[in-house]
This record gives sequence, structure tokens and C-alpha cells, in this order.
Amino acid sequence: MWRKILGVVAGLVVAVVAISVIEGISTVIYPPPADLDFNDAEALSAFVQQLPIGAKLLVLLAHGVGTFLAGVVCVLVVGQRWLVGAIIISGLFLLTGVLNLLMIPHPVWFALVDVPVLGLGAVAGTLAAGAMRQPVASAEQVKV
Repeated sequence: MWRKILGVVAGLVVAVVAISVIEGISTVIYPPPADLDFNDAEALSAFVQQLPIGAKLLVLLAHGVGTFLAGVVCVLVVGQRWLVGAIIISGLFLLTGVLNLLMIPHPVWFALVDVPVLGLGAVAGTLAAGAMRQPVASAEQVKV
């Protein structure tokens, strides 16, 4: 049980780091105005609305890579494919993502892509890592 808890926590940490790094790159490429008050919801909303598509795509990439890696790390720590861990991880990111979308208006297309990415990213990572961990049968083991 402790290994599963550690797998979820490790996956969450890796996802947060990966998302932060990629979104950090996005803020270097597409810096916010120096006078932007991040506590002002209207100003933040206006900033998000005017961001170029490249900035929005980098955020989607960050969410996809981060949650996918979370699922992979969870499998590696747990030692087996554990979909419950992936569902927990994806559920937490989906919850925070939906809250973010409700607090800061985004384009509809962004929400339509981001919700499934956050909701399924860790599951996809778990399935991929689980498939990689399964031994491949040799020619002698396969019965014809």
C-alpha cells in the first residue's frame, strides 16, 4: 500500500515539475506585461485572451507531457500497471484544470482539448509504461 501511495505522490511531483518547466519556457517566449497584476482576475483574463496560439499550445503540451509522465512514474514506483493510481492523478489534475478554466476564461477550443488531456494523460502514461514493462515472448515461447 505504501508503494502505491508513494507512486501517486511521485507521479504528482514529476507532473508538477514537468508542467512548471514547460510553462516556464512559455513565459520566456511569451512574457506577461511587467505591470500585470496576477491577483486581478479581469486583467489576467484579458492577458490570457490575447495570448497567441503558440502560448496556448505550449500549455496544452505541458499538461499532456506532465500528466503522461505522472502515469509512467507511478507505474515505475508501484512496479506494475495500476490504473487506480492513474485515475487519482488524472482526477486531481482534471479538478485543478477545470477550476482554472472556471476562474480564468479561456477559449472554448482550449477547454475542449485541455479537459481530456488532463483527464486521460496519466491513464495513457500508465498504459504505455505497463505495456513496456511486460516481457516480450521469445519465438520459442510462442506456440503456433
